[in-house]
Amino acid sequence: MAKPFIEYRHVFVNSENRDTYLYPSGNSYVLHLTTPIQNIKRVELLHASVPNTFYTLSNGSNVLSVSNITVEQGAPLTNVSIPPGFYSGPGLATEITNAISNITNISVTYLSNEGKFLFSRSSNTFTVQPNTDEIKTMLGLDSSTNSTNVSVSGGTYYPLYSDNTRYVDKEFLKSTKVANLHPTEGIFLDVEELRTNLNEDALAQTTQETGFFTGNNIRRTFGLIPLDVNGGEIKRYKKTTDYDFAIDYPYAIQSIDRLSISWLDRTGSQVNFQGLNDNSFLLRFHTIRDSKKNP
Repeated sequence: MAKPFIEYRHVFVNSENRDTYLYPSGNSYVLHLTTPIQNIKRVELLHASVPNTFYTLSNGSNVLSVSNITVEQGAPLTNVSIPPGFYSGPGLATEITNAISNITNISVTYLSNEGKFLFSRSSNTFTVQPNTDEIKTMLGLDSSTNSTNVSVSGGTYYPLYSDNTRYVDKEFLKSTKVANLHPTEGIFLDVEELRTNLNEDALAQTTQETGFFTGNNIRRTFGLIPLDVNGGEIKRYKKTTDYDFAIDYPYAIQSIDRLSISWLDRTGSQVNFQGLNDNSFLLRFHTIRDSKKNP
């Protein structure tokens, strides 16, 4: 029996080569190969360049409800909106302060030593109500929270705060848990022609009896690229410095003449590149050719 002979084909994929009329966004497009690739046994990801455009806050409309300057019994809270964006802790604190200070006299500070947010003002109790799951995660707030007071004379005694000028004689509230400002860890590259059942997505079961799983499944995507760069920056994956990623197919893919590409988040939804549609990657194909046919 003739021993199979392995050949290598390299394919560079660039979103700029797509038909922008058919595929206006760089999150989903099809590119065609000038020469079909046959008998594919293994595919390696050698390089990828993709922007990190995951906003830490994707929807800023009415994200908070807060008390006004004058607090009256039963008075309604005021809704507050801020723009979507890539927010750091100090950046989010500044943006919320700018949005609420005129109507509430409340200032917001990010406590980097604790990883929490502090809402405070000099007088009158107040309430902060987070209205979306996203802002709850970002601020470390579970639900509607009421302020408390540390008074030098006659107020509630808090040993941690009683001599701290940041808190004394002020109404304040803090995050109930550590704020999460980095909800996204990676982006999934999905190539329809190269999907595999060998990649698995670990999920929770709804019940042990039914065996059904919760959440969306991105198990057949080609692979995960870690987004270990700041929002708005370009992640440049390299096989030699990130990790060695390849798929070995138990049965060779007979032939492909195109690549149908999608960039997905962990729920399987297409990523919004916010207009920054340039992305690229380099694949190495290991193909099988009968040694009898070698020149």
